[in-house]
Amino acid sequence: MTIQERVQQGIALLDEHKPDWREQIWIDGLDMDSSSDGLLEQVYKMSYIKAIRALGLHISLGYDYGFDIEGDGNDPEEENKRQWRELTDAWKKAISFVRFHESE
Repeated sequence: MTIQERVQQGIALLDEHKPDWREQIWIDGLDMDSSSDGLLEQVYKMSYIKAIRALGLHISLGYDYGFDIEGDGNDPEEENKRQWRELTDAWKKAISFVRFHESE
């Protein structure tokens, strides 16, 4: 599954569980690697683990919904940073796309 497909899965899940989630996002400050400015942390105002559980998911499923990277803990730091940047950019693009089309 591509990163865009995983993000779309996450959007669908958030739409189902918290329809107003987009109103909670500070898109310019969104950083999926952040423990305070990540998407779920912004939406739920709680830690990633608590937020993922609030969505009814096991923490291991965060990757499938575009909330986490694939790293196994043994990847070089630069690889992890690259994956987090790509994930953050994918979410920003998806959120901006939806906001643009909702305003038409």
